[in-house]
Amino acid sequence: MTETAAEFIERKPAEWEAKRGQPVRTKDVGREGWLLVEVEGVRAHEGGAQAGDVEYRFGYYIVGRIGRAAHRWTWGQFSPLIPHPDLQRLLDKARADGTLLP
Repeated sequence: MTETAAEFIERKPAEWEAKRGQPVRTKDVGREGWLLVEVEGVRAHEGGAQAGDVEYRFGYYIVGRIGRAAHRWTWGQFSPLIPHPDLQRLLDKARADGTLLP
């Protein structure tokens, strides 16, 4: 049986709290490397975030439909990483454009 959204929302905060303060391993956009505290593998582009930079990750979960993720909550694959200096400017623009409510 698939876990309901309410069950998932109840369970997830404790899992995230257990990981608080730990770096999050993310796949590079080129899909041939990983980023954590240092680069593992090959990066698609030079530059970008460096160790110590603060970035915000806006993520989401979906109920998978294929393979081992079928009928399970799984991390959405298109989760942008936004550098700290850009976040407020993006939020201000969204409010000014009316795409984000005050």
